[in-house]
Amino acid sequence: MANPDSKWQRMLSTLSGEEVKAFDAFLRSPYHQRSSKLLDLWALLAPWFPEGPHKQQGREQSLDRQHLFSGLFPGVTYKDSNLSNLLSSLVRSLEEFWVQEALQQMPAMRQRLLLRAFRQRKGLEPEVEKLWSQLENSHQATPSHSPEDQFLHLLSQEDYLSYQSEHQPRTASMVLGNSLGLLNQLTLQLHLKYWLAALNRLQLVGEQPGLELQETLWHFLQTHPEIATSPPIRVYVELIRCLTEQASPDQALAFFADDLPLLSEADAKMLLYLLLNLLNQQLKTQGERVLSALLSLYRLGLEQGLLFAGDYLDAHVFLNIVNVATGAVKQAHGREQEELTAWRAAFVETYQERLPPERREETVLYAEAYLAYQAGNYAAAYRLLNRYKPTDALSDLSRRSLLIRVYYDAWDDDLFDAQVKSALMYISRAAAVSDGKRLAYNRFVRLTRQLFALRGKPDRSKALAAIRQEVQDPEALECRLWLQEKVAELDQPAQ
Repeated sequence: MANPDSKWQRMLSTLSGEEVKAFDAFLRSPYHQRSSKLLDLWALLAPWFPEGPHKQQGREQSLDRQHLFSGLFPGVTYKDSNLSNLLSSLVRSLEEFWVQEALQQMPAMRQRLLLRAFRQRKGLEPEVEKLWSQLENSHQATPSHSPEDQFLHLLSQEDYLSYQSEHQPRTASMVLGNSLGLLNQLTLQLHLKYWLAALNRLQLVGEQPGLELQETLWHFLQTHPEIATSPPIRVYVELIRCLTEQASPDQALAFFADDLPLLSEADAKMLLYLLLNLLNQQLKTQGERVLSALLSLYRLGLEQGLLFAGDYLDAHVFLNIVNVATGAVKQAHGREQEELTAWRAAFVETYQERLPPERREETVLYAEAYLAYQAGNYAAAYRLLNRYKPTDALSDLSRRSLLIRVYYDAWDDDLFDAQVKSALMYISRAAAVSDGKRLAYNRFVRLTRQLFALRGKPDRSKALAAIRQEVQDPEALECRLWLQEKVAELDQPAQ
């Protein structure tokens, strides 16, 4: 006799006659069938169900493990693990069956799952809009909702807002602004989360939201101070103020550090990455003023474990930290510079072990090449970059841009010219690179070539002024700070 406390026996004992018949059909479906042995096990257990499709006598005997094993493996010595594996598979199948049965009774959940499936597939944008419209109309047409239905609708709304903030940020920001008066604290946090994502995307493409939308938010928050001052909402609000150019990031950073113990891990990670993105964007235009805050934020993310995906640190995040730490080292003096240099070396040594194994070697090679270049050791940088074999298009663009900087500072005319031509050809053919990145790298290569041509020319002030203006232009540009340094160097009289 089987242990009466075993999970599989207790689960099977709850099935009604109709459920037994339905589960039998479920197991025999080719889509759900795990193995022929599982069907054999189910047939041996059938006598246990008086109302089942295979009604027989012998209910007590059918639950004996030795009896089940000999029926499944005739002539084989009893091995409990083989039977346990099959019983576990039966439990998983029954759990899946119950989920399918429950979904039949929960149309809101089915629609939500369908919305998520459509949202995650490219080319189905019209279907996402149509399905969301159906969900909204159905929700509004129902006079009252259970808490469960309200929660499911909120989850569906989150999926839709996430989709809109990515694909239609201006529409998303307007929708969220217009609905502020209807929100409670939970839904306000959800709306602000995706409004912030929409505003962030608008900033990245060079757009700004309308003043009317901002005024709607500030008015709502002023009339609901109990919501506006609660974590994490005040961090979201301060970030929105930063993105709409009504505040510096300092207050948002202070709120984030203060509220971190009160935030969920998901909120903390999202806010950290939005803050990092904001400061990285400002780094391109404000330069050294942002470096210290950006490095502090990266260090906080490392200490709190917020920069990791599972056990690993993303390779691009690793290299960003090396880059920002190097900028901070160049900006510092005396003992502070020594401490930052030591921290940077310790970071590379410690956290290279947390890189994904398949990206570890190439990422460390690039970091070492970059640090060799910054130290003025161009020969070492060149050797390391020759060994570096990037596995994606963006990493290859980073390698090419660093080679261009190496040859520029080494005054190697032939290699510089060859690398510029090669990079421009690669950029034009790199299908995996977004248009924005393609433009940013193209402008970097073109402006670097112009600067290279000006070196040694006594009359270069007019051409240099035009390059300086283009470097300061907010349009996408890779290695902006480096270009600013090179323009400043050429501002000195030609030797």
